[in-house]
Amino acid sequence: MHEIVKSLLTPVLIGFLLSLGHTVFCQSKLIDTTELNIAFMQSDPAGRFRSWRSTHEQNYVLQGKKKSVKATREIVSQNVWREADTEVSDNTTKISEVIYLNGTYYCRTDGGPWKKASINCSTGSGSGWLPPDYQEEGVSSVENAILGKAPVKLYKFRVVYKNSDGTERLYERNFWVNLAGQRLKAEAAIKVAVTSEILENYSEIYEYNVAGLKIVAPIK
Repeated sequence: MHEIVKSLLTPVLIGFLLSLGHTVFCQSKLIDTTELNIAFMQSDPAGRFRSWRSTHEQNYVLQGKKKSVKATREIVSQNVWREADTEVSDNTTKISEVIYLNGTYYCRTDGGPWKKASINCSTGSGSGWLPPDYQEEGVSSVENAILGKAPVKLYKFRVVYKNSDGTERLYERNFWVNLAGQRLKAEAAIKVAVTSEILENYSEIYEYNVAGLKIVAPIK
């Protein structure tokens, strides 16, 4: 378990706090972590919106190996959805797909034949977020912003913590919520605090009211 750096007034976070000082221009303000987490949960499209799609990408190192995961989720309703994951590790690519239709899962791997299953066969690909105990020591803010041409609320979180090897790491995450309460984009990164070298990153884009989205059983 990483040891949290109790004093957050490192040069990295001092710079972040100073950037919040021009509140008249960007209308940025500090908020507590509870408010940030509530905004994140309330903007979760799962169970709230119909006909939506999300695409995300995650890059990280596991046991010394670089891994990249790209995933697409398409949801018609809670009982009708599709997910496809592509994982690349050491020049090896693995593709897994799952379709869920009213209690039945359909699964296939690497473009092979579809098979029915009674349990979820999704491989999953991570969330890009840190556990709550990391967040308690962080700095959260919200500001008005523009994403594309849409006015949004931009939520930001920063925390510096000490890694198991003694080096300081900077964890950042941002997410954008439109005026309808829909999360449009989310991203997170773990960096070397001193150099800002990116060690892991995650990004996700959300689309709503996807025209022509239809999911059917691939086999009988």
